[in-house]
Amino acid sequence: MIFDCIAFTGVYEPRVSRRVLDLAKVGGLFVDVGANLGYFALLWAASNPYNRCLAFEASPRNVELLRRNVSRNGFESQIEVIPFAAGQAKGKLWFDPGPVGQTGWGGFAPVGQGGIEVEVVRVDEVVPSGTPVLLLKVDIEGADAWALMGCDLLLRQRAIQEVWFEQNKPRIRALGISENAAQDYLRSVGYTLQPLSDPGGELVEWSAVPG
Repeated sequence: MIFDCIAFTGVYEPRVSRRVLDLAKVGGLFVDVGANLGYFALLWAASNPYNRCLAFEASPRNVELLRRNVSRNGFESQIEVIPFAAGQAKGKLWFDPGPVGQTGWGGFAPVGQGGIEVEVVRVDEVVPSGTPVLLLKVDIEGADAWALMGCDLLLRQRAIQEVWFEQNKPRIRALGISENAAQDYLRSVGYTLQPLSDPGGELVEWSAVPG
């Protein structure tokens, strides 16, 4: 689906792309959790030669495509691929890669529903304490709250200047997570939130900044 959008229109998610480019001009570190094929990571790196990106991707078949895209665009020095899932605690969890041919629907799977085991790391174990992060984007099909909780140290240090995440309510319910877990957690560590789409919908985009 991503390839088709880019092939026919030259861009994927135009509104989000514009927001990424606006921030990328400022320059800094972008942490992309659920990097998929690296579209946003590549935009970030291409916008400023001093920009860096940590691209977390759990799906084994996506990781190879992500690495190939980074290499073919010559951004190995700016984009580091982290081939693990981002979560609340280090360990292993079940992961459903999703249907073949669709790279964006994979995510953590409820126990007993099959899939593969993937390694899970906390973001704040990968990003050194106190490192300024200009943008943290999380899009991991319902488990965004877990990834955010794995950024606890960085968030409490106010090291992350802006957070974007997605509230995928059907996938959140399937994983047994509270629908508002991500929002409640971010407020508890001192961030102010704003919905970027209808909060009554089943799929809601959010942004958060230190309050």
